[in-house]
Amino acid sequence: MTNLDSKLGTFVSELKRRRVLRFAVLYLMVGFAFIEGTDLISPTLQLPDQVYDWVVIVTLVGFPIALALAWTFDLTRSGLKRTDPLGPSVAPVEDAASEVAVVDRSEDTTVVEEPREGPAEKSIAVLPFMNMGAGSEDEYLSDGIAEELIHRLAKVPDLRVAARTSSFAFRGLNLDVTKIGGQLRVATVVEGSVQRRGERLRVTAQLIDTADGFHLWSETYDRPATDVFDIQDDIACAIADRLRLELLRAGGKDAIRCCTESLEAYGHYLKGRYVWNRRTGDDLRESIEFYERALEADDRFALAYSGLADSYSLLGWYRHLTPEEAFGKTKWAAQAAIEVDDSLAEAHSSLAYAKFLYDWDWAGAEDGFRHAIGLNPNYSTALHWYAEFLMAMGRFTEAEDTLARAQSLDPLSLSIATGNGWLKYFTGQYEEAIARYEDILALNPDFVIIPWFLGPAYVQAGEHEKAAALYGEWSERLEDQPGLEAFRAQALALAGRRAEAVEVFGALETGSSSERIPPDNRALVALALGRTNDALARLEEACARRCWPLAFLGVEPAYASLSDEPRFITLLERIGLEIRA
Repeated sequence: MTNLDSKLGTFVSELKRRRVLRFAVLYLMVGFAFIEGTDLISPTLQLPDQVYDWVVIVTLVGFPIALALAWTFDLTRSGLKRTDPLGPSVAPVEDAASEVAVVDRSEDTTVVEEPREGPAEKSIAVLPFMNMGAGSEDEYLSDGIAEELIHRLAKVPDLRVAARTSSFAFRGLNLDVTKIGGQLRVATVVEGSVQRRGERLRVTAQLIDTADGFHLWSETYDRPATDVFDIQDDIACAIADRLRLELLRAGGKDAIRCCTESLEAYGHYLKGRYVWNRRTGDDLRESIEFYERALEADDRFALAYSGLADSYSLLGWYRHLTPEEAFGKTKWAAQAAIEVDDSLAEAHSSLAYAKFLYDWDWAGAEDGFRHAIGLNPNYSTALHWYAEFLMAMGRFTEAEDTLARAQSLDPLSLSIATGNGWLKYFTGQYEEAIARYEDILALNPDFVIIPWFLGPAYVQAGEHEKAAALYGEWSERLEDQPGLEAFRAQALALAGRRAEAVEVFGALETGSSSERIPPDNRALVALALGRTNDALARLEEACARRCWPLAFLGVEPAYASLSDEPRFITLLERIGLEIRA
């Protein structure tokens, strides 16, 4: 993107924020109606021809004047006010985040879920900061400063902080802060801008009351770029002070400081988080490169180790790497982070997730999740992953309560919404699971994890043709996921199209991607084709490789027909599970 494109995008965003475009359309409509009305009534009232000409001239001359006034002033509930230099929800033109809203299904309509209760008095959301720099290459910096501010505020006792996923979902949306506060269930929001000019950094931040839209605090920091850590500290401390929260109980200002003093390491870390949030296989690999560069600059940077753990964990979950490689490196990175900073909730959560999905160390995983949540009760990911663990253990009521806590912190996360659907699936409520998944897909047609959840729900609900069509569509879209074709073969077999199923799966078995199809995927196909012994053999192979879906083997309804098989019971005992489906 050129500098001109960036500046043009920023200018258009500012026009939208100040409602200039909306006012221009309204002015033209009213002006046109006024001119036409004058033309119609002039003969009746026998007005001179010059009247019509003057109406046209005044309307045209008044147009730029009206736009200038619209730019400068804003009509609020308290009267006409000068527009603030920076307003709510301003950001460069960009696609919305991949996770946009929590959905509810009511009378066959998809709606954003309304808050069930008012916001906590001490609650806050940090909106994405606007990049005011000359080019988009500084986007990672503005996002990173806002994300780091979330991380620091989450350490403040008694302050409920909305998760990054939900806060950043409002990027580029011209919504009033009162509406944002209602959807996120927070009493205050922080917004701001970042501008880098050479070695100087200008950061503007302001704290706004979501009840009335009034500013509680505002400050501009114009300092050398090397002061970025102090700027973030000062913002966090100023907000805590304004909300009358005690930092001293958290160890004072030192408790919210960044984990590194190296500006180079911090820059690489911010770039890593920026690309990590896109969640594709290539982006996750690129994020690893940035984290490794950060560690080259500062080998004691705990957050960079934690970032590595998160990246490898997702590469394992999405099955871009073998379980041994992905979760082995997840554990190494998480443990390295903990050795540097034992108070880092993110690292403890990542380590617990690996113990859950790979080690099948149920007691160790639960202790790790509980410890992470105790360190940072605002960390919604730890709550989400712990809820998945509880589902695997068949503790569904606890899972539901934990998911509700995660959703209260991150109400617009589609991942957490998907987790709610998964809970319905494991408890046999297939139609409700399908409704949730289809709503999510309607909100974000590119949400890549949906076929892995919606397809199995279709299968268990007996809608095998829908499942086959879904898998076929997504198999073409995600060429790096051959396992989807295995799922399609399963659905075709269950739909009675055995010959097609055998053909599809046969092509996979002899194709170049055969080694990339996980054995647990092959087990489902074999089971659908009535090959029970083959299915059991594939599951035993998956167990030997420690494929992560086997952590859910005790509650997975797809294997219900094997519940009386001695080999299946032995397999569950080897994993340390019981049949709970």
